[in-house]
Amino acid sequence: MLLLRLLWQVTAALIILAVCLFSLSGYAISFNSRRTKDVAYVASASSDFNPERHLLDIYTPRSKSATPRPVVVFIHGGAWNSGSKNMYFIIGRRLAKQGIVAVVINYRLAPAVEVPAMADDCARAVQWTAQHIAEYGGDPNRIFVMGHSAGGGLAALIATNDQLFTKLGLSKNPIKGAILDDPGGLDMFDYLTKMQYPAMTLI
Repeated sequence: MLLLRLLWQVTAALIILAVCLFSLSGYAISFNSRRTKDVAYVASASSDFNPERHLLDIYTPRSKSATPRPVVVFIHGGAWNSGSKNMYFIIGRRLAKQGIVAVVINYRLAPAVEVPAMADDCARAVQWTAQHIAEYGGDPNRIFVMGHSAGGGLAALIATNDQLFTKLGLSKNPIKGAILDDPGGLDMFDYLTKMQYPAMTLI
C-alpha cells in the first residue's frame, strides 16, 4: 500500500514538473516574439469576404534587426475541412524565435468551398504579405510558404502555380520556396483513381 502511494506521488510530481517545464518553455518562446492577431487579408467589402477564415496572425521577433527578415507563410492542415491558425501558434512562435517573420493563415474550408478556392485564399494571403510585411520587419523579396498536411498540398500548389498570382494582378509569383510537412494531396488524381485507403489517417 505504501509502495503504491509512493509510486502515485512520484508520478503526480513528474506530471506537474513536466507541465511546469512545458509552460516555462512556452513562456520563453513567447517572450522572444510579438503576435499581431486576426489581420484581414481580404477586404471586408469583398463579396466573398469571410470574417473568420480570411484572417492571419503575424509573429515577429522582439529583437532588432539591421536588415529585413525572411518571411514564412504557414498554411494549416486539417483534411481541407477543418483546422485553424490558432492551433499552430507554436509554429509562429518558434519561427520568430529563429529570427523569421511568420505569417500563420486561415483559409476557407470544405464543404463551403473546394480546393481551388482554398488555393485562391492562400495566394491572396501571400499577396497581402508581399504588400504589407515590410511594416512588420519582413523582407517581401524573401517569402517562403510552409504547410502541414492539407496545408502542405496547398503550399506546393501555390508555390508552383504562377497563374494564381497573375490573376491577382501580380507580375510574378512572390514565393521563393516551399517547406512541406507531411503534404497531403500532392497526387489526388492517383489517390482518387485507385480508391485504396489502407489505414486511413487524417491529413
